[in-house]
Amino acid sequence: MNAREERSGALARLPGMMRVPVCGIRKTEQEVSLLRQFEVYAYRAAYYLLQQEEAASAAAADALLQSFHDEAFRNGDELSRQQIIKKRVIRSCLNHLREARRARMAE
Repeated sequence: MNAREERSGALARLPGMMRVPVCGIRKTEQEVSLLRQFEVYAYRAAYYLLQQEEAASAAAADALLQSFHDEAFRNGDELSRQQIIKKRVIRSCLNHLREARRARMAE
């Protein structure tokens, strides 16, 4: 850390992590909080489609992770976010079903 960074106080040390800008931490916390609002919705939709707990959990996690990187999701209103999650869950479930089918056919 250079002297300028020490004077500004703009960096925080997290246990076991590198120094990270404080403003980046708050932004990430807000994004994670936003994703948590849709966590149950994503899982329920995935479980409805797949009828398997592990597969639904993985599909929901994939959809949420993709949404984390989507600016339209972060900047949208509640309805548009829900639509984005739904599309991503469906796509993730279809990918999971394709992979499961390929695995069965390979046996």
